[in-house]
Amino acid sequence: MNPLLRKALEYHQAGVFDRAEAIYLELIQSNPQNFEALHLLGVIASQVGDHSRAVECIGRAIQLSPDNPNFHFNLGISLEELGRFREAADCFGVAGLLKIDYADAFLNRGNCLYRMGDPVAAMGAYDQAIKAYPACAPAHSNLGNILHEMGRFDDALVSHLQAVEIDPHSAPYHFNLGNLLKELNQLEEALESYEHALRLNPGYWVVLGNKGAVLMDLGRYEEALLSYETAIALRSNDSKSFSNRGSALVALKRFDEAIQSFGRAIELDPDDSQTCMNFGNALVGAGKVEAAIDYLFRAVSINPGSAEAFSNLGSALKLVGRFDEAFASFDRAINLVPGLAEAHLNKGLTQLLLGDFKDGLGSYEWRWKANEQRRSRREFEQPLWTGQESLVGKTILLHSEQGLGDTIQFCRYIPLLAARGARVFFELPQALYTLLESLPGVALFIIRGEALPPVDFHCPLMSVPLAFETTPLTIPSFPSGYLQANSAKLATWSGRLGQRTKPRIGLVWSGNSKHSNDRNRSIQLSSFLSYLPRQFDYVSLQKEVNSKDQSVLDQKPAVSHFGSELEEFTDTAALCALMDLVVSVDTSVAHLSGALGKPTWILIPRIPDWRWLLGRDDSPWYPTVKLYRQGSEGAWDPVLNRVRDDLLAFDPA
Repeated sequence: MNPLLRKALEYHQAGVFDRAEAIYLELIQSNPQNFEALHLLGVIASQVGDHSRAVECIGRAIQLSPDNPNFHFNLGISLEELGRFREAADCFGVAGLLKIDYADAFLNRGNCLYRMGDPVAAMGAYDQAIKAYPACAPAHSNLGNILHEMGRFDDALVSHLQAVEIDPHSAPYHFNLGNLLKELNQLEEALESYEHALRLNPGYWVVLGNKGAVLMDLGRYEEALLSYETAIALRSNDSKSFSNRGSALVALKRFDEAIQSFGRAIELDPDDSQTCMNFGNALVGAGKVEAAIDYLFRAVSINPGSAEAFSNLGSALKLVGRFDEAFASFDRAINLVPGLAEAHLNKGLTQLLLGDFKDGLGSYEWRWKANEQRRSRREFEQPLWTGQESLVGKTILLHSEQGLGDTIQFCRYIPLLAARGARVFFELPQALYTLLESLPGVALFIIRGEALPPVDFHCPLMSVPLAFETTPLTIPSFPSGYLQANSAKLATWSGRLGQRTKPRIGLVWSGNSKHSNDRNRSIQLSSFLSYLPRQFDYVSLQKEVNSKDQSVLDQKPAVSHFGSELEEFTDTAALCALMDLVVSVDTSVAHLSGALGKPTWILIPRIPDWRWLLGRDDSPWYPTVKLYRQGSEGAWDPVLNRVRDDLLAFDPA
């Protein structure tokens, strides 16, 4: 090797580019055919970011020495940096032809082809890289990403696992593996991969967003919030992190904080449809539905192809009674994504609310594919009973779902199933067993979690109305109720209440604080009590109350409250049975009182749960129920005024 060239290489390798460049130029001036100096001068240009000069120098070197694979490879590097992907891919291809085991050339060719929008050709290049060098971890990982995008998840998993095995210290490889595992709904495994990536690179902020999404799917909202806030600490101007943080706060029902977080996200990126949609959802949760509709309309105007945004817009429009617009939004969402379960479900809930049980009950079956209930769906070997199959001499497993009130409401169908000749096995939560154990028509009770016996059919409890083709006119109705309080409990609580001196009114003012609609259906106890006439004995039928309501109860000894003494639902049922009237918001106790056949007044929002329908003050589900509806959103005072007036005229006889 020319001593001067050797000296230039020493400077080059030491990073003293100016001295190396000066010698390369001197060599080229003395010999314009010196292709080695031309190539190395181009390499320096590439290293300092002057890729146009690099292309010029290395191109001249290739003209002088066209069979050197490294010249073609380095030319490809600069062409790729300049965004000239087709030319770069061709250069890498030539390098691979000149050197068949040139794995890096095939790898880079694959990267260029992928960026050109040709994933199939890119896969071929990655395969060549792996063939040339089986331990080429980047090729395995990139191949896995393409297979993931193509929906070939099993093949993608093999590739990603191979990449991680070859180089377990690469955070991006663990990140890519985690993304695939998340897609496969292997959430715990995905979380482990993300955490591994973060251990290798704690500043890998994009991983924190995906980790937060998995934690959200797992229902671990506090941890998700922490992950998003860590991402914000690393990159304080990232709108997605603020939007994700807002979603976690919504899940935690910290709506005011969520609104602030979404507001910051929109400041950073006002044209992000997803953020506008999420902001709208937070405003709905905070009870600011009109403002929410504005943001949801903004979301669909920014991205008219967002089926999710149209679905959420429909739900918000439903909450203010704009039903025609709601249906149009749901239909738009379904047209965009025919399999969008939330749109079908929300459309079905709106149909049910309007009394269209024929279509609504069918759409309600989409609940099993919607996010809220997807993880709770159970698979059975036995077929689903749809109402068409004969039950004579057959066994059917009914399994309860959702809340306790839902189980109480829909267990009314069990005697009808028994009348069709079925042996009914009823799986239910432990909390309701003693209450429902006397329900007629049940051949076997099974506590949820116990082993299931062999059966011929199964049916989720809230799918039974569909199987019976129920309409508002054919709801199984029982004027005297279909449940009975336990006689021993009646005796116990009768003694506990003592001598009756006034008519007794049972009170329920709030439900489960974790319920998605609790903000709309619950009332502050202080407001509730301020409207109640004094000529009654009032009994709290709630087991649990929040600290604010407890302080009110402590100051109102005239309201009997038994709290933890209500050990099970049979205690609550006995108390209900001993009342002359139950006045309740929409909770499981309201269903219990109606199922017992007690006079029950239920206070409901302007747009209530679907089972209470619209435009009526009675209920086809419970003949003894009277409904008190809000006239406008959030307006409980007029409702409580009507309750007070009717109590003043109430005659328990």
